[in-house]
Amino acid sequence: MRSYPSIFRLSLLIASILSILAYRAVLSQELVFPIGSALRTIEETLKKPDEEIDLVWLKLTVDKMVDPSVDIQATQEHLDKMARDLRAMLLSSSSDEDKLKALKAYLYEPGKWNDFNSFQYNLSNPLGTNVKDKLLTNYLRTRKGNCVSMPILFLFLGEKIGLNITLARAPNHLFIKYRDSSGAYYNIETTSGGNFARDVWMHQKMPMTDRAVASGIYMRPLTKKEMATDILLLLNEAYSDIRFIEKRRQIARLSLKHDPKNIAAILHMMTSYQQELNYEFGNKYPNIPAKEKERYSELYNAFGYWYQKAEDLGWKPSDLGN
Repeated sequence: MRSYPSIFRLSLLIASILSILAYRAVLSQELVFPIGSALRTIEETLKKPDEEIDLVWLKLTVDKMVDPSVDIQATQEHLDKMARDLRAMLLSSSSDEDKLKALKAYLYEPGKWNDFNSFQYNLSNPLGTNVKDKLLTNYLRTRKGNCVSMPILFLFLGEKIGLNITLARAPNHLFIKYRDSSGAYYNIETTSGGNFARDVWMHQKMPMTDRAVASGIYMRPLTKKEMATDILLLLNEAYSDIRFIEKRRQIARLSLKHDPKNIAAILHMMTSYQQELNYEFGNKYPNIPAKEKERYSELYNAFGYWYQKAEDLGWKPSDLGN
């Protein structure tokens, strides 16, 4: 049986503990998870071609599954109003560069267009450990976001004014890829004022292997369906308690069905088996009893399978800490 790095075991143990604590914090807010029919609708949506996938609807539907107080229609109307305000800042002859500048000003520079209350990075919860901080409605209300809510709002508004933009992944991070009129791609860091970020800078801030970039798990502009699978995985953070482990795997498998290189979904699968190992065995036995060895091997091998899949794509254990 292969022995996996002890630092990785420690990282996963800490991640499991933190995820359970995060879930308990959510549970104390009396959130419910009406997942059945909504998830079936999302499954049908993911079968559609890219041009027919409504990411705004998908994001708000997932958010509502986490927090039933989310008003989908009201939030859609709010986004439409923001887009109208943005268009009012533009001329009919505005170039893509003009649109990008207007969007950055609208979000990040205080002015009458945002009631002198610009959108900012949430320094009080920089890692977004509270799942509610990743809800779009929460970001719109508080104007304090993270590397999930900030690029998603930038994406939605940019698309509404005709920009060619998409999401991209880095270790534990989402950012924007902008394609200009010549076809060249640029990274935009929405957690830092919507400024351009060179590849080398992102590699320094979020170290990643060359293999991870070559395999496409990081730094690649995502298709609409691939973006949808990332949005869906917010549910796995809400379902972090051991009681919902099979539901979490169901969601991760659904994401992987439509995006086999979704490293976050692979890691959700991997950590779910580590969590189950900790829960069923942990320090319970000094030596695994004979009658439990088959079950232990089943979980350990499943964990190893997903670990190997992630590693083969260029992921490394230290990515969990970024």
